[in-house]
Parts: sequence; C-alpha cells; structure tokens
Amino acid sequence: MRAPVATLTALRSCLEPLMRAAVSSRAIPGVAVAVGSSAPGEPLFIVDGVDNLDGHGLPISPKTMFDLASLTKVMITLPVVLELAVRGALRLDDPVSLYLPEFDGGRRDITVRHLLAHTSGLRSSARYYLSVEGAAQVQAAVLREIPQNQPGCRTTYSDIGYMLLGFLIETVTASALETVAQELVLKPMGLTSATFRPRRTDDVQFAATEILDGEAVIGVVHDRNARALDGVAGHAGLFGTVGDVARYAMTWADRRGSWPRADLRSEALRRQTPAPGPARGLGWVLNAGASTFMTPAWPKWAAGHTGFTGTSIAFDPRSGLWVVVLTNSLHAGRDKTAVGRFRNDVHTMVASCLDAAYEREER
Repeated sequence: MRAPVATLTALRSCLEPLMRAAVSSRAIPGVAVAVGSSAPGEPLFIVDGVDNLDGHGLPISPKTMFDLASLTKVMITLPVVLELAVRGALRLDDPVSLYLPEFDGGRRDITVRHLLAHTSGLRSSARYYLSVEGAAQVQAAVLREIPQNQPGCRTTYSDIGYMLLGFLIETVTASALETVAQELVLKPMGLTSATFRPRRTDDVQFAATEILDGEAVIGVVHDRNARALDGVAGHAGLFGTVGDVARYAMTWADRRGSWPRADLRSEALRRQTPAPGPARGLGWVLNAGASTFMTPAWPKWAAGHTGFTGTSIAFDPRSGLWVVVLTNSLHAGRDKTAVGRFRNDVHTMVASCLDAAYEREER
C-alpha cells in the first residue's frame, strides 16, 4: 500500500481539526501523532497542545518526551525476549522457573510464552509500592505471586507477568534491564531519545502526567511499581518521543525488514490466547474478534498496544500502515472516555484516508 504525498496532505487536513478539538475541550493537554507506511516516503507528523496545564505549558513538539507507560512491554520487553530467543539464550516454551528458580513451587507450568501472551494465570497487578520498600523487596514480592488460573486457559492482562519478564531478562543476561534495552533494542534501532530514567535538563521537554499532591509528575515514571523498581521495569518506565515510537512502529509494519526474524514476527502476530476472549499475540493486541482501540475500520490482522498515560501504537503488517498517538491524558484526569473516543477517531480517520482495510473480504 502506498501513501502518496497528496493522501497524507488530505489526512493532515482531517487530523488537525480533530486534534485541535480534543485539546480545546481539555480532553487532553497535548498530542503528537505520526502516520506512515512501509512504502518509501516521509511519515506524517502532527503536534498540538501543551505539555502542562499549569498555565506555563510549552507547546508540544516532535522532541517532547512522553511517559510511554505500557508501550514499554512491546518496545522493550518483547523485542529483548525475541532477540534472546534468536541468540539461543532462552526458549519461549521454557518454564519461567528455569531462569528464576525462586518462581517455582507449583508454578512450573508457566512459560515465557505465557507471560508474553498474558495467559500465565497471574493477576493483573498489585500495589507492591504500598506494602514493601526498595526494588529488592518488590522483586521478592512479585516472585511470591501465585497464579489464580491454570496457565493457558484464560487471558488476564498482567503487569505482574511483564515485571517477571524484566527480572528474567536480567538473570539471563546478567545485566541490568536498562543496559540490555540499550544494547539490544534502542541503539540498534536508532531510537536515540528513548530511555528509562531520563535526565531532566533544560534542553529536554517532558509531557507532564498526573498531578499528585498538587504537583505535576514530570520526567518521572507515573507507574508506582515501576517507580519502586527505580524507574526500570518490564511493564513500564520507558520514555520517548513520537519519532522514537514511530521508528519502532515502522520496524513491525515492514514485513520486508530483517528484524524481527520472519518466524518470530509471525509467532508474535499469531493469536496466542484462548477464544472466546481478547485476541493477543506475543505482547501485541490483535484486532481480531472483540472491538479494540484500533476500531473495526482496521483489518482483523492489525496489531497494536496502548499505554495508561494515553499512548498507543497500531500497525497493519500486510499493508505496512502504522500510526502512533502520544498524549498525556492523565494530566486532565483519569476519565479515559474522551481520550478513548479521540484515539478511535484517529484510527478510523487514518484507515479511511489511507485505505488501511484494503482486503475487507478477509476480515
């Protein structure tokens, strides 16, 4: 599928009023959107709004750093695990306890694949930061988690599962997750700004997240468990610009690329979860079956992910279409209704303008 300049120009004229209206209504303080395809040509980047609603907010720019929240799962943890599988350092169907012996005691049936696909049986999350102090104690608490269901039988989106994957990566590589992320993902892919624990300097602009105790959270990970793990975790903690996330989306959207390896790409984008229920591959949400944030305008094989702070990636691995939406919606409160509508509208508009659903008969 091609994305000619004329089409992207038309898309800009559709998206800009939509973004302006969302900002004007204070549904979101600011937003950065990127759209493109695997065909040659420059992607479309549009920004609107401000980074902070305190009256002194700076305009969002392509260089604004966003707390990417759960995009960490698919931008760091998933690709690191896939790369370690390519290198023979682990296998997807190995039990987690093979690498984390503390995670044993009746939990030997839980595999790396189960954690990636959210079918481990573990609960969604827990407020470890309220009951323990320090990264070591948080890790110990996670390793004591007992599954609530048999692995592979039910899909439960689990931050805990991805926290475990972060610990597993560190054990397998004998390196900090932050270091492994730089070496295996961020540097090789040219994601020059994306990082854990970003440095707050005068020349780096951040989109503020939630207001806590009267102060906006700026440049510090919003997720409390990730914060308790010193800002580096398998489920959250990554910061990045719209350009970083766009570059990563391009990698998955272009099936002609050399990464990920073809067999692992197919595996990651194949349904791994039981039906009926949410359709997930390895890490990725799939658009098959139940309605997703990608909307029915996108084909059933489309994949993507969202982040709690108001971030998302979506891509069509057949046509090569991709779209990134980064907002700091928490700064306007925790009501997700408005940002959900906005995101749906963006995806519907992109699909309509660029004809992403080009094989409707296959849905």
